[in-house]
Amino acid sequence: MRILAIGAHFDDVEIGCGGTLLKRVAQGDEIFILTITDSEYTLPNNEFCRPADIARAEAEIAAKMIGAELICLGKPSLNLLHNEEFSYEFDKVIKDINPDLILTHWGGDFHSDHAAVSLSSIRAARHSGTILMYRSNWYCTEDEFRSNYYVNISPYLEKKLEIIKVYKSVLEPVNYSWIDFIKKQNQYEGMKLGVSAAECFSCIKLVEW
Repeated sequence: MRILAIGAHFDDVEIGCGGTLLKRVAQGDEIFILTITDSEYTLPNNEFCRPADIARAEAEIAAKMIGAELICLGKPSLNLLHNEEFSYEFDKVIKDINPDLILTHWGGDFHSDHAAVSLSSIRAARHSGTILMYRSNWYCTEDEFRSNYYVNISPYLEKKLEIIKVYKSVLEPVNYSWIDFIKKQNQYEGMKLGVSAAECFSCIKLVEW
């Protein structure tokens, strides 16, 4: 099986579905990670908080640890818009990879980059295989993330967390507090299955070829 995991920024995919990707690699599936932006951002005083070259280097290490091929479009962060032109860029990648499964952002995420990627990728994947949406943050939103598809990642949780720790550029400023949240979130989802850890998704389309 060929799997395409799509994220707006480096680290989104690892947070939202890293355990699932590790499990799929162990099962012999071929994994592609498509990251849309260069993931660079600055503070209000224009001081770099996450330079693009550092973010890219971290992502390459993370992809290697997963066993995935990394594809980067390099667009500026916080400037993504859902439109015909943006959707066409996904069309080209999806046509080239021909994935059986696409993992993408949740459409209800209020991060503008995440929402734009979700809408444009789902539109581009309308003739593709199964589409699952993941949640990569914990912001409160008006709409609730409705999970209806779960993956047991119990054997892979610790490695998932180790992979996320590669992203020192975003974790060090918050004293690695994300790690504790992500671990507890996956453990909470696992309780719903009676296992130690799980990742949850919202299924847009389920295809059996």
